[in-house]
Amino acid sequence: MKKSLLIMAAAALIAACGQKKEEGFTFKTNVFLENKVGHYLAKHPDWKSNEDKDTEVTSDFRDSVIIWSNDDRFFENLPLELKKVEAEKVQNQDVQMAYFETFNDPTRVKESLLNDIRLTIRAIVPPSQLANLKAGERYNISASMYKQGRKKDVSYTKEEKSQVIDLGSYTYALNSAQPLKP
Repeated sequence: MKKSLLIMAAAALIAACGQKKEEGFTFKTNVFLENKVGHYLAKHPDWKSNEDKDTEVTSDFRDSVIIWSNDDRFFENLPLELKKVEAEKVQNQDVQMAYFETFNDPTRVKESLLNDIRLTIRAIVPPSQLANLKAGERYNISASMYKQGRKKDVSYTKEEKSQVIDLGSYTYALNSAQPLKP
């Protein structure tokens, strides 16, 4: 009898632990960055409600975002809008720099965090790809890290009915840009 009670208690404990893992960010998305941010916010539901905890969580979030930016999947399925392409100097070399940003899309489901995420990508564009890029168009990109973003540019603002998740600005070397299908 004691053995079966122990087994039942252990099973209940395991089930309870399993339920906790299921809580939090349950929105299904194929966007790597949206998943990372969603799971982070779910782990810290009281962020911005306690000043003592806020500094610690903000610092940890900034570190996490910088780590994510080094992951090859950082741009995986992330829709970006090309704002402009302009000539710049990078380490005394003339280059074409494309500025991609996240964008607000009212057709997204309300559970999506993509309308709350702010991110700017400065992408060094190879001459062979310049003709394929048009300001105002939307793309999925593949790129290689060129210069890390600054932690101080990463922030999270939460208000009663809205939030802004600013992930900062990063410089990458553009590998490819695929136009989004309408």
